[in-house]
Amino acid sequence: MPANSDFARLRNTLMAAGFSERTPWAIFGEWLVFVGLTIAGVAALATSDAWWVRLLAFAAIIMGSMGITTNAHTASHHAISKRRWVNDFFLYFGYPFFSQVSANYWRQKHLVIHHPHPNIVGVDNDANLAPVFALNQSELHRVRGLHRWWYAHQGYFLPLMLVGNAFGVVFQSWRYLLRRLADPAKRTRAHWADLSVLMLHWVVWVGVPCLFFTLEAVLMFTLLRYAAMSYAAFALFAPAHYPAAAGLYDRSTLNGNFLMLQTATTINFRTGPVGRLLCGGVEYQIEHHLFPSISPRHYRAISPIVKRFCDEHGYPYRTEGWFEAMWHSFVTFWRPKVVHAALPEPEPRRSQR
Repeated sequence: MPANSDFARLRNTLMAAGFSERTPWAIFGEWLVFVGLTIAGVAALATSDAWWVRLLAFAAIIMGSMGITTNAHTASHHAISKRRWVNDFFLYFGYPFFSQVSANYWRQKHLVIHHPHPNIVGVDNDANLAPVFALNQSELHRVRGLHRWWYAHQGYFLPLMLVGNAFGVVFQSWRYLLRRLADPAKRTRAHWADLSVLMLHWVVWVGVPCLFFTLEAVLMFTLLRYAAMSYAAFALFAPAHYPAAAGLYDRSTLNGNFLMLQTATTINFRTGPVGRLLCGGVEYQIEHHLFPSISPRHYRAISPIVKRFCDEHGYPYRTEGWFEAMWHSFVTFWRPKVVHAALPEPEPRRSQR
């Protein structure tokens, strides 16, 4: 970024205030809560026959899984610690070991593609769900016949189709990793490490439980956990970029104003103390997209600073309630968004001109 750009000025303000400091022990404490919650849920599920205990136990497992997932997301940005091995531990624990998602796939999908190009049609895969779903008007009008009918009615089927969300990510991550391993020019030790941890997932989550329970029961638990996490992942990540307020843009806008690109395509959502714990900072998506390496424990403190800067210099800064943002995410499947050919121009307050 140019030294005199709005983004550079905002970044320098936050760095001068000390927000570059990591908070590893706080995040480690949260991670212990999530792991403990998951273990307690698994233990209760395995030892109780009461339906209500099992229901609460499964809810505890999903809440723990949400926290571990967002913790791994933070680690992928090296925002937990300045020590690479610390971040790698939490990343590999949360994704390949806990969720059966390749860490290298996540880095490519999220860090390399999504963050520099949020909601850029034709670049950001998170904004491209075709041919299954259409998120923009161009995709809707490009097809005919039964495919057009499906897109016109996709909102009806979204709640049912979401059950496969986590399974699709697992499949894509395995395909990505196996292709890298098959190519001598691309594979590295990190890919082999990824594969090893993915296999460890099967040993711990399937092999060991089969010593105490039937294979059918273990696989049913695994399928139910993945299905529930499909909805949890939508709740965590969709509200940031799917609502109509988060615009879709043509790839020609990539050389434009970085601060505008991030704020025009992203919105925050509000939540309470428990939600903030589970979300691990993803509720402050604007701050996260602008400063992904800053500890999410700082986001609540820097949010008023970022909002004030955006208001004064003419950049959008939108916040919705969590359930409101999820609802608006669903609405997009009924009313796909328009793809804009240019980013908005900043509109500073008159006193700033």
